[in-house]
Amino acid sequence: MDKTLIVSCCQSKLQGTHKAIDLYQGKAFKLIRKENLLDTVDVWILSAELGLIHSSKPISWYELKMNETRSIELIEQGRPSGLPTGEINIYGGKLYRDVLNSYFDKTIELIGRNRGIGDHFSALLKFVNENKPQGVLPI
Repeated sequence: MDKTLIVSCCQSKLQGTHKAIDLYQGKAFKLIRKENLLDTVDVWILSAELGLIHSSKPISWYELKMNETRSIELIEQGRPSGLPTGEINIYGGKLYRDVLNSYFDKTIELIGRNRGIGDHFSALLKFVNENKPQGVLPI
């Protein structure tokens, strides 16, 4: 896949251990699952607890919210190995974008003009609609 989407983690999570893409229950993750984006885009997650992980990685419930201290720690740890390549699209708040922009030379930030949460989601929705599998009929 030549396109990668990196999404920030969210507070709403399932209990137990699940694939990362299934553990997180926020609006962005529901959209990605609903539109089968995993079929066309390499999806990664920047987790406050675990750092940068692939969406298929099994992980367990945790409670850690990204803050400035944690963001700086992730930046100082440096770019992990085995990262995605190709076009890097990132969706998340400023602390998450700061970490990811330290890892990659060039990213495309999915943020709206006014940088409000609704604008951000509109930018993600546009990306998903442009990249979801085409010609798939609902079951």
